[in-house]
Amino acid sequence: RLPTPPDGGWGWMVVFGSFMIHVVADGVAYSFGVFLPTFLEYFDSPRSETAWLGSLMIGVTWGSGPIGSIMTNRFGCRATTCIGSILSAAAFILSIFAPNIWFMYFSFGILAGLGLGLIYLPAIVIVTFYFEKKRSFATGLAVCGSGIGTFIFAPLSQFLVDQFGWKGAVLIEAGILLNCCVFGLLFRPLALDPAVESDEKPAEVELVNKNLSALAASEKTMTSVPSLPQAVKLDAEPVRPFTSELMLHRSHESHKKEVSPFARKDAFYSGSLRNIPLYRSNPGMYTQSMASLPVSESSKGSQGGKCSSVARCLRHQSRHLALLKDPVFLLFTVSNFLTSLGFCVPYIYLPDLAHQLGIGRSEGAFLISIVGIANTVGRVVFGWMSDLKCVNRLVLYNTVLTLCGICTALCSFCVVYPMLAAYAAAFGMFIGVYVGLTSVVLVDLLGLEKLTNAFGLLLLFQGAAAVVGPPIAGKMYDLRGNYDDAFYLMGALVALSGLMLFALPFIQK
Repeated sequence: RLPTPPDGGWGWMVVFGSFMIHVVADGVAYSFGVFLPTFLEYFDSPRSETAWLGSLMIGVTWGSGPIGSIMTNRFGCRATTCIGSILSAAAFILSIFAPNIWFMYFSFGILAGLGLGLIYLPAIVIVTFYFEKKRSFATGLAVCGSGIGTFIFAPLSQFLVDQFGWKGAVLIEAGILLNCCVFGLLFRPLALDPAVESDEKPAEVELVNKNLSALAASEKTMTSVPSLPQAVKLDAEPVRPFTSELMLHRSHESHKKEVSPFARKDAFYSGSLRNIPLYRSNPGMYTQSMASLPVSESSKGSQGGKCSSVARCLRHQSRHLALLKDPVFLLFTVSNFLTSLGFCVPYIYLPDLAHQLGIGRSEGAFLISIVGIANTVGRVVFGWMSDLKCVNRLVLYNTVLTLCGICTALCSFCVVYPMLAAYAAAFGMFIGVYVGLTSVVLVDLLGLEKLTNAFGLLLLFQGAAAVVGPPIAGKMYDLRGNYDDAFYLMGALVALSGLMLFALPFIQK
């Protein structure tokens, strides 16, 4: 049985840790556009090649979801977050010694992106593990850190570049990334209820308990033997009466391991659980029905070995591909792929577009800040609207995506700073529905049973699209000498991604 989410208490410290990780990780990733002009000059490379640095970082961050899932299952949220923090910081430090842009692709793009992905995933699922009744509010608070981090880090990065150069700025941001280790330590795991464990002992363990109790009593070394936990591993060595009580006590304590958040089917569901009929009718039954695998299996320690644990997770990941046979999920995946092609383009090129129009570097960087704060507002507003009974979430999702694409296509007509600021605000607010409601719409379309598999597979396609989208836009700039066609194309793709989803109700019929 799954542990009951406390819906408060230490959970609010978990929310704080997740919020700060979103501030740092997303703030660093989405402020890459500030570095673009400096990298263009330093490496003397075209935009189509330089953009790979930012697109690889963001794309690998998203696409590393399956790797993050395996590590979180195996090592827990705390350890995975710390590993990701150290890896991303080391990648940034390594980047300042890069002899060429190809080395930067590996260090600044792939390695740092992998580290950020290992930070990002646990910060999402740990909040859903701690909250049910207040999940929508708690996850809303946590992910607001993304927009606030973008708001803070864009001008901060520009300031650091102006004062210390790009190498000094990257080195300082590496130090900031290490703080994610501290925030990750707040992700205290939830343990199984000991009372539940003792009620679920198999008959074989009961028999072993009796035999060990008899053995210990015969040696007069102890008066009683604590009951063994459900998943006990017996070695072939004889039990020494002198140490039997200590061994059994340690065995009982060591079983109180963390239960992986991925033991829940709703690990990626960030919306209000009032949208789920079973939760409304019977919250207790809902909690236990969310077990995606036996809790005893999800909470095993080293039993079975690391290799078998990883192999088991890999086999589980391979089952995701079967979802592509579902026409509803396939269309939704194509839509998300198109959205992700255009998602990163404003983040990467908006400051450079402003510079092309004669706007200062600091003002250009602040456009990314506007995107960030508007994104926070959009997540809150559209998240609230999606919970209204009178609102069709799929129609809301499709409409806002279409509007986001139209705004992006019209960005080429923005020739003064106030117009660019208005576009940044519109894009940031509209794209918030894509980030905030994807998991909610997936549940509406496929059901909660398929959410974890569907969302994991979706992250792979989103990551692939985020990798190739900005270089395509950069190539169009290299060919034409301006960003007009790039924003036309990416805006059209995002708008198409929203329009095509209006066909889903007909496919479901």
